[in-house]
Amino acid sequence: ELTDEKAYTGHTNSVWCAIATPEILVSGGADATLRIWDRATTNTIKVLDDHLDSVFCVDLSPSLMASGSWDCTCILWSVKDFKVKTRLEGHTDAVWRLQLEEEQGRLLTASWDGWCCLWDLNTVRILERYQGDVSILGAHLNNETNEIWALNREGVLFMWDTRQSSIVSTHAMQGCTRFCIADEYKSAFGHSDGSIKVYDARKFDTSKEGLVLASGLGDHVISLAPYNPNPKHGPSTLAAGYYDGTVALWSFC
Repeated sequence: ELTDEKAYTGHTNSVWCAIATPEILVSGGADATLRIWDRATTNTIKVLDDHLDSVFCVDLSPSLMASGSWDCTCILWSVKDFKVKTRLEGHTDAVWRLQLEEEQGRLLTASWDGWCCLWDLNTVRILERYQGDVSILGAHLNNETNEIWALNREGVLFMWDTRQSSIVSTHAMQGCTRFCIADEYKSAFGHSDGSIKVYDARKFDTSKEGLVLASGLGDHVISLAPYNPNPKHGPSTLAAGYYDGTVALWSFC
């Protein structure tokens, strides 16, 4: 059962991203701030205003936090005191998505400039740059296969091998607007007609029709994220947001 646990009020404009731990909630917004909240009390612990424009994405690891912004930069923060460790500059447009992999010492950023960048967290330098032609809507780094998947706004899915810095394959995902890795076995793609299709993430084959989880519930999938990414603990669940304001949870095996 899901309940509307608490309301956290403080941003002065749209909230673009959020991530939670058992103790805190971190949110980023169009007011160019990140807010750190106490989940138990809903009080603001700290307001971070080091970005110069809207904050689009945020990710957490045990000791680091990363955020990406319309100011074309990514900031690495210390989770201990939420102070800036360093600012990463390398994109020429909004940093739309990122993935922090502290244990592997890597950070993946994806931007509206059409590039994905893989960063070394130790040197804070770009290891490799991968071109997706036009604005990137989503990206994922698989540490086991060393592949990067990136979806651009034209619905083209790129797959790169980070060991060889080469394209493994490209797939035309007609009408696709969002994607996520639902669990270790499945990838999910949201479409402009409101449908969500699930494919085998290990043997990706778009020539076969994906499992259609939903069709026609809402208009245009604009957000998609795993809710329970561990299939060992029950069916995988996807949280989907639609342009018409609908939010839905979908379970599948």
